[in-house]
This record gives sequence, C-alpha cells and structure tokens, in this order.
Amino acid sequence: MSELVTAQLDLRIAPTKARQAVDEARRIISIAARMNRWREMEAAIDALIRYQQQIVEWWDDHVPVGKPNRAPGFLSAAEAEQRIAMRQQAISRFRSGIADIDAYRVRLIRRARREGGLEADSEDPSSLRPTPGRDGPDFWPTPVTLVDACVSHVLPVLPSGTIWEPACGDGRLVRAIEQAGRQVYATDLHPQDDDAPVDFLDCIPPVDMTCVVTNPPYNNSDAFIDRCLTLLDDRAIAGFALLLRHDHLQAQSRVDAFNRATCEIHCNWRPIWIDGTEGQPRWSFHWIVWTDKPRRAPRYLAAS
Repeated sequence: MSELVTAQLDLRIAPTKARQAVDEARRIISIAARMNRWREMEAAIDALIRYQQQIVEWWDDHVPVGKPNRAPGFLSAAEAEQRIAMRQQAISRFRSGIADIDAYRVRLIRRARREGGLEADSEDPSSLRPTPGRDGPDFWPTPVTLVDACVSHVLPVLPSGTIWEPACGDGRLVRAIEQAGRQVYATDLHPQDDDAPVDFLDCIPPVDMTCVVTNPPYNNSDAFIDRCLTLLDDRAIAGFALLLRHDHLQAQSRVDAFNRATCEIHCNWRPIWIDGTEGQPRWSFHWIVWTDKPRRAPRYLAAS
C-alpha cells in the first residue's frame, strides 16, 4: 500500500493519468480507513492533495484566464476536460480545497474516518466514537409512497439509460423502477441475498453514463452526495437522485451541493416507515436530482 500512496505523478508528462491517480488515492484512503490504518490513510490523503495541486497547476498552464484558448499550446476548457477526463467543476473544487491545505486535510481525514465507520468527536478530534452500520438501525426500506413519487416524478427528469441502485436493501425500489421500464443494476454493501457486497463509495460505476437512484443510508448521506458529485463531474455517471430528509436542506455544509441540484421533488407528507406502527410520523422527505441539464422549478407533491 505504501508504494501506491507515495507514487508521484507528473501531469506535465501524463495528464491523462490524472483521474486514475486521484481515484487510486481515494481508493487507498477508503481501504486504509476501514482497516484502521491511520498512518497510511493520512499518507494517501497527502498524496491526493499533491495530485490535486498538480492538476490545478496543469489546468492553469493550459487553460489560462484572459488569453485566447486557440493560441498555440493552449486548450479550451472542453478540450482540457477531455484530455484530463475531469470536469471543470472538479478542478474548481480542488482549487477551493487546496487554498487552505491544513483545513482541507483535516476535512478529508474526518470524512475518511466517518466513511470507515468512525467519527471524530467534536470536542476532541483524536477521540473516536462508533457510528451505526447500514445493516443495523440504518436499514430503512423506502415507503411505497416515496417509491411511487420516484417512479412518477424522478425517473422522467433523469437521462435515459441504466439506473444504478447502490443501496438497494430489500429491492423494493429496484422492482418499481424495473416495472417502470428502466433497466436496473442493483448493489448493496450489506446485500440481503447471495450477491457479493459492493461499497458504493469505493467502486467503479457498472456501465457508462448510468444514473444513480437510491435512498442512501442516513448516517452516510454526506458521503453519498460527495461521491455522486465526484462521479458526475468526472462524467462517470449522467445524473443521480437521492432521497433525503427535508431538514437536510437546512445544513450549511450542503449549500454548495444543493445549489447544483437540477430538480427538487418535495413529498409534502410524513410517511410511515415501519408497517403497522401508529401515531403521526415525524419527518417529511424529498427526492433531489442532479444532472448537467438546466435547473427546473421544484415540484411539490401531495399525498395520494
């Protein structure tokens, strides 16, 4: 692992390897975090930051601001995106992060610890507490009303092609999407059948330009949003839709992500998540959609 972590990348020689290097660093970060190998995890994070710095430098050298794109040696943004296999939005995120490397490094470490099943305590970053696994209290099969909202209002605004359901659980959303006429590739980190476990945060999309549609595990929703945005910016997927609790809109940390959303499908009722329970449910939900299309007006649905 250490040889991969410390490998150097010279983008001036091989810009086409930029995405490969970033993906490899992220993969090692995820593996090291799950194995509690914190030194190697931090080394991989340092490598990731170095790669991102080199990518930004390469971009600035080849797509300079205020100079003609067609001048000798310069590229248009579209040509640079094709050469480096990354979207300009991803470069902008790298640029924002490395503007304050110390703070950025801390954020990456905390995110990796969360994704590895640990979360830093707010008062003492060095102390860790466990978070629940998705196959325990965080397994919540999607209520029929929210599945119906997805089929009727989310699928029509997504690009055509295969749907990837990466947290498929008991498969009820998968079956509904298939009945709507879309092909589905279903995976889960904790499958309920004989399929092999697949970690959405550390795997390659199953087919080119698929769309992700899922009810993400609540304790990992930020990681799912980040992963989906990365895949979208890298053109590895054509779009994605996530079922999120309505109060998620109020989180300051998600402002930039939600401002990029294409469409919001608000479900204006509080669904029952556990069959047979009585009393008034507490939470309402919405489907948030991201694609590369223009933003649409939000839709507000009433319970049928």
